[in-house]
Amino acid sequence: PPDNGTLDRQTDTSWLYTSFDEPQAEQCPNDVRVWIAAVDGGVELARRSLTVVPVHFWWTQTAQRDYQNDYNYIRWKYATVLATTGGAFSGLPSISADACVACPRFMFDPFPPCVAACTNIGDFSVAFGTQAFRGSENATASTIGHELVHTTPTGESECTAYTWEFNHDAATGIFNCDTAYLADVVQQMNCTCSGIGCPE
Repeated sequence: PPDNGTLDRQTDTSWLYTSFDEPQAEQCPNDVRVWIAAVDGGVELARRSLTVVPVHFWWTQTAQRDYQNDYNYIRWKYATVLATTGGAFSGLPSISADACVACPRFMFDPFPPCVAACTNIGDFSVAFGTQAFRGSENATASTIGHELVHTTPTGESECTAYTWEFNHDAATGIFNCDTAYLADVVQQMNCTCSGIGCPE
């Protein structure tokens, strides 16, 4: 189909398929099926189909598995909404090979909970577990924004961070593309801000 990539002849028997760009404004990308047919004199000789996966899926769910590149991609794609946090990490985040990272609730916490991401309020460094990248790209963007809120000069609370996620649900795409994640944000916001519906 038009705009779904290009074919370039390499040799008499081989062609290179280059997939199309994923638009920066596309919030709910899906797999795209591309058909390539060999035609000679108006007669189709062979046909192949390829599935082109979204960039976030490529970096997190395939053998490529490169969470740092996915982080860079999400920061680029959702740069406009992430800028509204007013925060900035003190450097590149560390990305653990584990699903979650320990996040002390207070100094010398002997039993810190294991969460998808954690910001050190002391130096505004952040650590992500792979769990922060395994959902939709929208949830990942919202999670990155949540952590950025913690790095504002006043070191905002969990209530403020979840409220930012809720208030920017359309811009991060969780409203249209990941309602399950949005429901979790609402539950966490109600709990941290009002003490309503907290897990027992």
